[in-house]
Amino acid sequence: MKEKMQRVAMLMLVAVVFSGCISSTPERNSNFGIIDELKMLNGEYQNRGEGAEGVAPTYLSSLVWPSATNIDHSSITTIAVQATGKNSLLIRAYSADVLVKQDLFVLGKDFTLRSGKIRLRQGLYLAGLHVGDPLIGPYYHRDELGLDQTGHGKYRTQGALAGLVYAVLPIALFGKEEVRFVRIRNE
Repeated sequence: MKEKMQRVAMLMLVAVVFSGCISSTPERNSNFGIIDELKMLNGEYQNRGEGAEGVAPTYLSSLVWPSATNIDHSSITTIAVQATGKNSLLIRAYSADVLVKQDLFVLGKDFTLRSGKIRLRQGLYLAGLHVGDPLIGPYYHRDELGLDQTGHGKYRTQGALAGLVYAVLPIALFGKEEVRFVRIRNE
């Protein structure tokens, strides 16, 4: 009985040790503002985001065109956003003053607007479905894009997971990363 109690105490200690929260935000971080109309996004933004020091750069162009293989995101300097109606955004990427890429994105088809933010991706998944996966358990992921309360572009990616590592060690983690895209000019 004493051994069983020690084992339970040890497992609880391991669960506490392998639980945590990871957060990465830029200096002078501001909360999300509310986007009431797409025209609030009109403007020109720096492509390279401002994130926490020591974190790999995030490029706005890589969020707009995540599967584009013909773009060198680091060479794009600015992203211009223009609402072309109540439900669509024309987004252009420039390298210096040269147009590199442009696309029209339609609300409800290409993106959703939830709680005043553009929801890029969201999902609940199950890890451990493939041979060799070290984690067994559910995890959640959401990516959002919008404006911060000062009018600059803002991106947040966040996720949480809970489960067992190698079917033995309990783990629970939450993490988020926030990035600011400086608005250079309003249109």
